[in-house]
Amino acid sequence: MKKRYFIFVLFAILLTYFFYTYLRHHISFFDKPNIFLNILGIINVILVLILLFIPIRRIVKPYFEGKKTGFYTLKIRTKFIIMSIILVVVPSMIILSMATVIIYKIMNTWHNPDLLDVLKGAEKIATSYQSEIAKNTAHFTKVLGDELTPDLLSNREKLIAYLDKSLAKYGLSSVEVYQNKNLIVMVRNKKEPLRELKAISMRFPKKLDELSFSQIEQLPTGIFIRFGTIIPVSGLEKRYTIVGGKLIIQNISSDLHFIVGRYKRFQAVQEDIYSLKLFNITSLILIGIMSMFSGLWAGIKFTDMLLANFNKLVYATEKVANNEFDFTIEVKGSDEFAKLLESFNKMLDVLRTHDQEIRLRSIELETLNKVLKEKKEFFETVLDNLPVGVIALKNYGQVVSINLFAKKLLKIKGKVHEGVPFPAVAKNSEAGRYIVEALEEMTKSGEHFQKKLTSFNTLEGAITSEVSFILMKDQYSKEVGYLVIIEDVTELEQAQKMIAWKEAVRRIVHELKNPLTPIKLSAERIKRRAEEDSPNLREIVLESLKPMIEEINAMQYLIENFSRYAKMPPPELEPTDINLLIEDILSLYSSLPGNIKIKRMLAENLPLLNIDKKLMKRAILNIVKNAINAVEDEGGGTITIKTIYFASGRKVNIEISDTGKGIPDTLKEKIFIPYFSTKPKGDGLGLAIVRNIIQAHNGHVFVKNNFPQGTTFVIELPI
Repeated sequence: MKKRYFIFVLFAILLTYFFYTYLRHHISFFDKPNIFLNILGIINVILVLILLFIPIRRIVKPYFEGKKTGFYTLKIRTKFIIMSIILVVVPSMIILSMATVIIYKIMNTWHNPDLLDVLKGAEKIATSYQSEIAKNTAHFTKVLGDELTPDLLSNREKLIAYLDKSLAKYGLSSVEVYQNKNLIVMVRNKKEPLRELKAISMRFPKKLDELSFSQIEQLPTGIFIRFGTIIPVSGLEKRYTIVGGKLIIQNISSDLHFIVGRYKRFQAVQEDIYSLKLFNITSLILIGIMSMFSGLWAGIKFTDMLLANFNKLVYATEKVANNEFDFTIEVKGSDEFAKLLESFNKMLDVLRTHDQEIRLRSIELETLNKVLKEKKEFFETVLDNLPVGVIALKNYGQVVSINLFAKKLLKIKGKVHEGVPFPAVAKNSEAGRYIVEALEEMTKSGEHFQKKLTSFNTLEGAITSEVSFILMKDQYSKEVGYLVIIEDVTELEQAQKMIAWKEAVRRIVHELKNPLTPIKLSAERIKRRAEEDSPNLREIVLESLKPMIEEINAMQYLIENFSRYAKMPPPELEPTDINLLIEDILSLYSSLPGNIKIKRMLAENLPLLNIDKKLMKRAILNIVKNAINAVEDEGGGTITIKTIYFASGRKVNIEISDTGKGIPDTLKEKIFIPYFSTKPKGDGLGLAIVRNIIQAHNGHVFVKNNFPQGTTFVIELPI
């Protein structure tokens, strides 16, 4: 439709031009230059306006339709059109302006008054010259006619001879004599090119009826001026007419004709100079606008075609972004953009296939997620019903899962979202802070497993808990997080204590029963000898009293140790430098054998601790003594005493490590039970007393493995 419209406009322009050209050549009204030029100028202006309107309409129209049609590329189109205007219109306007100025100046030179005067003078000269020739021809023709006598007119030979002489005499080119209307003599100047000259009776017979006449005739060799008159001869019955002629040869006649023609033409041009200027300038503008129109039209056409395909891509990508794949882009042509659209359609096919696969996978994943969700809820229910606390953490301390038991222990209300930092969740409870500190310590030590026995204060009272810290790894041995298991062993501890007390009572009874037998036997022996009045009764009494006294002393030692364990006095607290206290204890072992070494790793700038020096010295000394015994049994080794300050947890740890045989995991919780000992000759109260001393200072003591060998006792004291 648009192509037909363009062809129609172009056809109308050409038809208008040819129509007015026809009118100019065939209708006299339009033969007047000023009218015709004005009409053409108006036509040019109309055509210019039409040619300006068409591209402007084509440029502006999409901006009004863009909001309705969803035109996505108005900004890009604007840039393309601006670029087309810069490349086509601007250079054309510059060239058109320069050409207009040049033509205007040239046409101004046509209106030069001096040039008009020169042409006017030249025209007067040419006209005067031709008039003078005509006058001379007429004059000499009359003179020659007066000279002709009846005698000459009646004798043809004499007449020809006389006329031939007279041609040179009067400067004529030819002389013709007619009797009535019949040519009787025609004499020509042989020096002049008059072969084409014909008699006047043959060309203009009616002229001979006039008394005198003149005629200008255009010959191939020039302009021929004739003058004819009646010969005034009396006494003759017939009428004689003489015709004289003068030839203005071709060069002179052409110059005269050229000068006169140019003058008349220039004079006509001067009358219509303004109309001519309007026509020339509008014609030049029309040509420039047509060239600009062609270039701009081609640019707009290419831009709209390009952006139409671009719009298809934008529309298609939006549909793809909205997960719509059930469509294809219509492809026209075989250019590069068409290939791009074909490639896009191929991509759509691939995306459509993938989308179907994804939808199927999505259904499968939804089913799988539903199953996993059900399993997760089931496992969470299982964990919440476990009588132990379970805390799963990622490698960087983010919460994965906390069961109901652990929430109660950590004083957490509501749901704990996955990914929350555990320190932020655990900061409001004693158990939470303890777990955070233990994890930090485990991370620094590089251990993969730790188990600690400690007590926490809860709303229901103090509970004893066994806390296990496990470093979790995946199938590739990559560390993925920590698992903390908290088990309430209060009842177990009480049961163990009950068992321990039963064992203690049994051992006490056994220890008391063992000395009573020799005491009883000795007493019975004394009684029997006394009844017999034995003469050596005195010796027998003294001999029997000795074992009795020894057994009584053993019983007294046993009772004193038990009393010391059961009735330990409250600690007398005072600020103490724990490093100095340790150095004081180690000074007692300055003379150890060479195969036993003591290594100190004491932290600097430790804060003072409020402790009972005597009790704490007794506790540390007991553990150091056990460590020395452990390395002695292995034939020597190293004992390491380390102090660590935890500023965030407000505590100080004392770690006493040895490289001895170590303690089996099954016995680590029993060694602090009274009267439990791994030594054949031990009384089982040493570590029990140590535990009582540390707990009296609101601290904790536990045992763990020393790497690569041995045992480490850890004493935690609050600041």
